[in-house]
Amino acid sequence: MLLGRWMPAAFHAQTGHGAKHHGGIAAIIDDTTPTPAHATLRRSRVILTGGIGISLWCVAMTALISIAGAGSALADMGWFFTKAALLTFGGAYAVLPYVYQGAVEQFQWLTASQMIDGLALGESTPGPLIMIVAFVGYVGGVTKAVVAGAGFASGTVAACVATFLPFCLVRFHPGRRTGGGIDARRLQGSSRH
Repeated sequence: MLLGRWMPAAFHAQTGHGAKHHGGIAAIIDDTTPTPAHATLRRSRVILTGGIGISLWCVAMTALISIAGAGSALADMGWFFTKAALLTFGGAYAVLPYVYQGAVEQFQWLTASQMIDGLALGESTPGPLIMIVAFVGYVGGVTKAVVAGAGFASGTVAACVATFLPFCLVRFHPGRRTGGGIDARRLQGSSRH
């Protein structure tokens, strides 16, 4: 701090992102690059993708209900994991307390110690932590014997489809812009879209 008082020029901070031109090669994609045609958001593509997504979800839920019945643990898993996927945000650490409350306390698909085992398993293996929902579906399918002889598969499939189908619809939307649907230039206030 004292040196800054005696030699302010030596400690002058640049404002913004520095000089506009560094004498090097210009970026291939920058703030002034126009949005490519395939990434432009179109209402018809949103409606088409939404319709396909809702149809796929209805087919999956109908299959779960037809296999085990409307009030079954399998149907409950489908509804519960769909709500977990659509109504929560912030990653696995934000979703897992909700999954714990539903799977352990509300539906009793597994015990608290089994849920902790699932968390430990998820932490010790490579890959996304949200895969713990597959473990919850597996244990819930076996514990509740949702389908005779195939409880492990049916619970796991119900949990994974209900959790990842909504994500896939948003993430892989054909008309999405950079950043999962947000055009950064609009956030910056640029008039060029």
